[in-house]
Amino acid sequence: MPVDRVAQTSRDGLSGEGGAGTILALTVVSVCVFALAMIQVLGGQFIRLAQTRSAADAVAIAAADSLRGLSTGYPCEVARKMSLQTGVILDECRIANLQVFVRVHSEALGIVLRAKAGAGIVD
Repeated sequence: MPVDRVAQTSRDGLSGEGGAGTILALTVVSVCVFALAMIQVLGGQFIRLAQTRSAADAVAIAAADSLRGLSTGYPCEVARKMSLQTGVILDECRIANLQVFVRVHSEALGIVLRAKAGAGIVD
């Protein structure tokens, strides 16, 4: 008689493995959701970095055009205005010979992304 009672307790009680598949499936789904969220965040950071580099190039080209007389204004003032239009912050504008060098940064999710670029006539 005690054998039947033990078998009945393990079938009906909490000591069985019923529901283990549900827990496993929830764990797998949670890990996948977390991984996809991290991929999205990292992908967004890479996109923002590319945008910052592209903006640095545009700022440098606009300043170099001003330096060569193709557009009006002082080169570093043109660079500052262009940086505002492209959504980056101008950190440095330097003119050497007939070249302009700029350094810009932007911020995304608390991470500062920096880029630098140069444009002008190369001797």
